[in-house]
Amino acid sequence: MEYMKKENIKVYFLGYPDISVKEEFEILRANKVPEEYTQKYDDEYLKKLIEQRIEESRFIQKECEKYNLPFVNTSTNRKDRINELVNEILKEIKGSKI
Repeated sequence: MEYMKKENIKVYFLGYPDISVKEEFEILRANKVPEEYTQKYDDEYLKKLIEQRIEESRFIQKECEKYNLPFVNTSTNRKDRINELVNEILKEIKGSKI
């Protein structure tokens, strides 16, 4: 938290706390890009990894609420949410005195 109080630093947290393991698994398996790291995992391992990531997302979301930090929930409409965040960051950059 001490680093977050510094001037000109803005941190955004992203996660998918509201998605099911099944939904995320289907999204990842639909991605047929060979370089995608999840493609090398077998189904059971990937499902366990997804479950861990969802739990981490829930924890991060709660911490963000606790400390009043921005959290972007990408459980649904992921591309739209990320595009909105990128646009917000670009506006911040354009409005800053960097």
